[in-house]
Amino acid sequence: FATDERGGVVLDATIVLAPESADQKDTAFEHLVISPYPSQYEKKVRLKDDTAILLRPIRPEDEPLEAALFERLSRETIYFRFFGYVPTFDDQSFRRFTHIDYDREIAIVADLAIEGEEQIIGVVRMIADPWYETAEYAIVIADEWQAKGLGSILTEYIIAIAGKKGIKRLEADVLSSNRAMIKLFEKFGFSFDKTDIQEWHVSKTLMPSVG
Repeated sequence: FATDERGGVVLDATIVLAPESADQKDTAFEHLVISPYPSQYEKKVRLKDDTAILLRPIRPEDEPLEAALFERLSRETIYFRFFGYVPTFDDQSFRRFTHIDYDREIAIVADLAIEGEEQIIGVVRMIADPWYETAEYAIVIADEWQAKGLGSILTEYIIAIAGKKGIKRLEADVLSSNRAMIKLFEKFGFSFDKTDIQEWHVSKTLMPSVG
């Protein structure tokens, strides 16, 4: 380090890297690591009417497709999903939906091309706690694609992914008036606890995935 009338100048510097011991885990900077796009979760499926659908993790560039999906949702579908009518969603909302930490959160979209235009017609999502004990489940499907088996396909797939990640339990809340979702939860063996006259809390214990 040298100085003159104009200030100081660093002439030389040395960086020392401490070697990592064999039994030492590099956890100090885990919070700085961005998990890569999990392409292993891309999967092609078919609906009851034989429509070909691509299931894939959501991507940051899906923001306009996610916004277009919400524009096609009915007031009832929005009410059931968010437990109240939300008249508009801003850019920050869609950014939150699409820019996710793949390590703790997975959102699987149902993607297809309609008249040459890519569309997202449904999304299932789980957000795990820091200890991977439980994950919150949520799903929404465009009205015109409901009752075609997509809800079951997405739910079965997110349960499988949760098992692979070692999550022990999926949980969700559902309005008692949402008969379609209650039927779906019953189909997949969720247990029900009444929280109040209008709402159920549901949960499913997951078996650890092998391989």
